[in-house]
Amino acid sequence: MERPHPKPEDPSGGGGIRVIEPPARHVLSRCDTGAVSSWLPRDTKVRAMTMPTERTRALLWAGGFLIELARDKRLPVEVRRRAVVIARHFPTKEDVTDLAFLQPIEAGGPLAPPDEVAWKDDCKYGPLLHGSRFGWPE
Repeated sequence: MERPHPKPEDPSGGGGIRVIEPPARHVLSRCDTGAVSSWLPRDTKVRAMTMPTERTRALLWAGGFLIELARDKRLPVEVRRRAVVIARHFPTKEDVTDLAFLQPIEAGGPLAPPDEVAWKDDCKYGPLLHGSRFGWPE
């Protein structure tokens, strides 16, 4: 059963929505990773927690892990199907390469080219590629 959301209170009693402005010493910022937005003091320096090579390696490993999950017959069918669905929309090695060259590390880019990152030893079936094809697990 869905519970109704409480309505915002209007101090004037008019039933409208009250807009709250941020304090003058704060600004709306985006972190370097582009994934998190928050209110930060103006003098706060936001630093990425990972290096571009680490982000690239994590994307390639995750794509390879989705392949492993999809092929592992010991896992329940639901898990393997979910891995196939996610893999269809997950960035491939070619996507990561394109993104790395669109904004190089020297220009503050978030990813390193895959050929400059050590990732191959940890991908049992290799990375997720444009040509990767998965059968629907039964």
